[in-house]
Amino acid sequence: MKKWYIVTTVHGKESAVAEAIKLRAENAGNTAITDVLVPKEWRLEYRGKKPRPERVQRVIYPGYVFVEVEVDPEKGVIDPETWSLIRYTPGVRGFISTPDHTPIPVQDNEMQKVLQKSREQEAVKVDLQTGDEVEVRDGALKGLTGVVVDVDHEKQKVFVKISMFGREVISDLDAVQVRKKS
Repeated sequence: MKKWYIVTTVHGKESAVAEAIKLRAENAGNTAITDVLVPKEWRLEYRGKKPRPERVQRVIYPGYVFVEVEVDPEKGVIDPETWSLIRYTPGVRGFISTPDHTPIPVQDNEMQKVLQKSREQEAVKVDLQTGDEVEVRDGALKGLTGVVVDVDHEKQKVFVKISMFGREVISDLDAVQVRKKS
């Protein structure tokens, strides 16, 4: 029976820890560890003074790595050898566990949500919400500011209410044309 567990790691070292767990399991001949996952998503982020955002991959759950382990069907827990192999991997801080340090498996319905998020990683996430104040960085409305009215994540469109010529106008812009004001 396979179960997913959450391992806490040093922030920013999730991918390195995941690779280290896989490598240690392979070198030790441990077949109980069946998968190691660091869910990531693509985002559009502005860096410095660049006029257009860059497509950047970010970890969805910073500081956490998900490990799928074949557990003893009778006991329903990780065997001590596998626990030690994971726990003493460099960069691992520990498992999400009970007070007596017994790792708690992730519930199936919760893990399905995590797996779904990691499968959707190819779509770029627009990091804007209704009510955000933005500045138009490109196009005919460059230099104007407005407030986000709606965001269409599928089409990568942002609807912005802009005040010009004494009137408020809602303009639909590509997500890459606007930047959140700080």
